[in-house]
Order: sequence, then structure tokens, then C-alpha cells
Amino acid sequence: MESHRILGPTSFTIYLNNIPSILHVCCLLSYVDDSKLYLSFPVAEASNMIQQNNKDLKKIASWCCYTSLLINSEKTKLPLLGTRQMLQRLPADFQVTLFGKKVTPCPSARDLGLQVDSASTLGYDEHVIQTVSSCLGSLCQINRVKHPFDARTLEQIINALVFSKLYYCSPVWSDTSKKYISKLQKVPEILLVESLLKSDHITPVLRKQRWLPVTSFLKYTLGVLTLKCVKGLAPSYLCHRFKTRACVHDRNTRYKSNLNIPAYKSASGKRTVLYRAMSFWNSLPLEKRSGA
Repeated sequence: MESHRILGPTSFTIYLNNIPSILHVCCLLSYVDDSKLYLSFPVAEASNMIQQNNKDLKKIASWCCYTSLLINSEKTKLPLLGTRQMLQRLPADFQVTLFGKKVTPCPSARDLGLQVDSASTLGYDEHVIQTVSSCLGSLCQINRVKHPFDARTLEQIINALVFSKLYYCSPVWSDTSKKYISKLQKVPEILLVESLLKSDHITPVLRKQRWLPVTSFLKYTLGVLTLKCVKGLAPSYLCHRFKTRACVHDRNTRYKSNLNIPAYKSASGKRTVLYRAMSFWNSLPLEKRSGA
């Protein structure tokens, strides 16, 4: 009789602990069973890097076969990140190979539940579109079975099935365009549309329900994340990135309590969570930051 062993999260992490040591040129980041290989290279060395990447993929495939682990090649994606000029200079047949199957560049890829647009944008428009579609689908299902539930239970169901998806990882994708923010705003408005008359305005009803507009709520979640990092209540890998100017230099200036914002020159750098969170925190009045 063949026996199977089920590993818990800790045991599984230990089981995969030596994967990075078998790689030659690529770096690896893992979260439970979701692993990412990443590699930075000049465009002129693209052909050579493809060969090196294929060797690392072959090593991982061999290691997984030896340890009786499976790789789902159908879910393996190849996003390319870079400026538009760089990507245009890449070979037309840029692709890697896994288990004999060719993996070609994709327009977007899912990472821990977040749909990331690849190419030069590094945006989250596709994530917003999929999120709104999923939330509206959940609202339709809730609408069919809402009659047996009281108001409090129904609110809990909506929070669990709709708002939890609507604002998942919001500090990361909250820099999306106003066009897609307006799409997100339709979700809470649709929740209230049945109880409104044609002449009613949605804003007073949202205030009565104590629901912040999506734009305000995104700023709120970004501020809460920054507060946790400043107070040391977030994971250490985030907290150590948030330093005040007084920690960077010893000059006694009026802005010494401000966070030291990284000096990004590119637009993509200024769209990062770190830059936006620090900029928003520094824009708050000093009395609010001091009393936080």
C-alpha cells in the first residue's frame, strides 16, 4: 500500500528551503507553494540570459521530480518589466522552456491574488477589472438569497464576500487611474441603489452608512499601513524601510520628523507603495502624525 504524507505550512517551507541553493543566475522568492524566479539583465545579453534561465528552470524541474513535487506548467507565467524602448529591443522569439513547453511573455500575471500588468506599465488595471467583476457577481448571488437574513447578518456577508475582495492589497494598486477608481466606486453604490429614489443622491446615503468613498478609503488604508510601519507594528522587512530624516542625517531641521522618501527619478519608482506611503504621511499635519 502506498502512503502519502501531508505537510503543514512550516514543514512544507522547510521542505523547500534549499531550492535557492540550486539556482545559478536567477533569484527566487517564495510564499508557501507560490514561487517566483526573477532576473535583471541588459537587453544586449537577452539571448544569453534565456539560456541561463532555461538551465535554472531545468534544475528546478529535476529537483521537483526527485522530491516528488509537481509544477503546474499551465500556471507558469513570464512577465517582462522594463521601459517601452527596452522591451522593443528584445528578440521577437523571447521565451523560456519548462518541461519541454515554451513559456512566452504574457500581458499580465497573478501574484498572490493580485493581477499585475507586465510590460512597461507595471499597473493594476486588469486587477481592478477582475475585482469589480467578481464583486458584482457576489452581489448578484447575495441578492438571490438575502431574504432570510436580518440586516446585521447581511452586512457581515457583504463585508466577507464583497468588501474583502474590493480592498484586497489596496495599498499596492491604489495608484491606478481615476477611470478605474470610478469603476470600483460603482460596487458600494450598487449596494444602495435599490433603496433610493431616482431623485436621491448617493453621497448622503454613503455617509449615513458610514461608507467612505473609494478614493478616501484607499488613502485611509495607505495611512494605516504607514502608521503600523512607523510604530513597528508591521513585519520587520517593512518597518526598517520607514526611517525619519533624523535617522539619516544629524542636522536639526524643521522636517527632521518627516519620513525620508527614496529619491526615485522614474515615474514607475514614484508609483511604488514605499514612495506613495511616505509622501502621503509627510503631507499630513504634524499634530495628526504626533498623536497617531
